[in-house]
Amino acid sequence: MSGIDLILVPQGIETSAVKTAWRRLPPHRQPRLVSIPATPTGVKTFLKTWQPPPHPSPNQPLRVLLVGLAGSLSTKYSIGDVVLGGDCICGFADNRQLSFHRQITSWLQHRLSPPPDVVGVFTSHRVISQAAAKQQLHQRYGCDVVDMEAGMVLQLLATRNMQLAMLRVISDDCRGDLPDLTAAFNENGSLQPFPLAAGLLRNPVAAWRLMRGSQRGLRVLAEVMADLWDGK
Repeated sequence: MSGIDLILVPQGIETSAVKTAWRRLPPHRQPRLVSIPATPTGVKTFLKTWQPPPHPSPNQPLRVLLVGLAGSLSTKYSIGDVVLGGDCICGFADNRQLSFHRQITSWLQHRLSPPPDVVGVFTSHRVISQAAAKQQLHQRYGCDVVDMEAGMVLQLLATRNMQLAMLRVISDDCRGDLPDLTAAFNENGSLQPFPLAAGLLRNPVAAWRLMRGSQRGLRVLAEVMADLWDGK
């Protein structure tokens, strides 16, 4: 695939899903993959010391695709839907607005069938677990999806001659509450097993909803990534 030089994906189950897609590809056609932490703080710490691979053409910007799961803020998007990032509100930084690279986004949109919608993204410093809070974010900012990485990635890569697009699969909607897992992330953006388990056990119904949506989203993510590169 000539349109993307590098893929960023949150560490853990999302990285595993993308690697699953590569198993049917020969090694020389597998794109370079970098696992990043969750949360703006974790992303900032990681990317400030991360050294990107050299570009084959030094005078050209590195084209980067951020992929993974996201939550829906709008009733328009349901679990399993694929979306591309348009504009991004940095909820962790005074709601600064940034934009993903439009040419790469358009290239991806035309490459996938059906073409995914290009949506507004809200990057939060914490997990948005309440359905009512998601709906309020949608009403206030007009964003359709929420994540915890995109805004910080946009901020940092823009200063390093890199162009960023984003592809996400919806893994939770705005119709039901999820477990509050904010405390499960440490300051480096990594999940801590015991706080994670405690958060899930406090609300079994919400935990089941989270796991069901994540499983569906991960399957779709693997399928989409395989489709993008298989035979290209």
